[in-house]
Amino acid sequence: MNLKDLQYFYDLCQLQSYTEVAKQHKVSQPSISYAIKRLEESFNCKLIHHDPSHRSFKLTPQGQILLKHTELILPEVISTRKEINRSLAQYSTVGFPPIIIQYLFAALNEKDKFDFLKKIRPIRGGSVELLNLLLKGDLNASLLGLIEPLNYPSIETHELFHKELYVVLSKNHPFATVPSLAFE
Repeated sequence: MNLKDLQYFYDLCQLQSYTEVAKQHKVSQPSISYAIKRLEESFNCKLIHHDPSHRSFKLTPQGQILLKHTELILPEVISTRKEINRSLAQYSTVGFPPIIIQYLFAALNEKDKFDFLKKIRPIRGGSVELLNLLLKGDLNASLLGLIEPLNYPSIETHELFHKELYVVLSKNHPFATVPSLAFE
């Protein structure tokens, strides 16, 4: 079984059009048809029932089973590919929010302490954006500014340091007389 055939099958189920799937993958429409045929031969059953009068199709019960499993398989294959590519890379991809990188570089004022950066490909972004990249597997690690600890089973979190964050505002601002602010 070819993983590309599974991708074509999945995309066909989503787009409901052989033509659109072929355009998306920059292949001919018969390539998509042959991929479905190969899957049907591999599983020894029909996966799709065509309705020529309405130029449409629907999945057979076996096609629905394959779709259910393909929805689990494809993300795992993508994740595996990313993890293998990262393991082969000569550097680690690390996310840095702008405020944290400024603090970090101010703390690392000796030149020899920067040697570790030669093996890092830095990605700048906000903490939410970097967290999403980390969860998708696009980053090896990230420094994040957080209000509360994260609780995601797919990632490990370690607190590096805890710093107070100050709000600076005009004396005339309504919050100027409030003793403390909370993120709620």
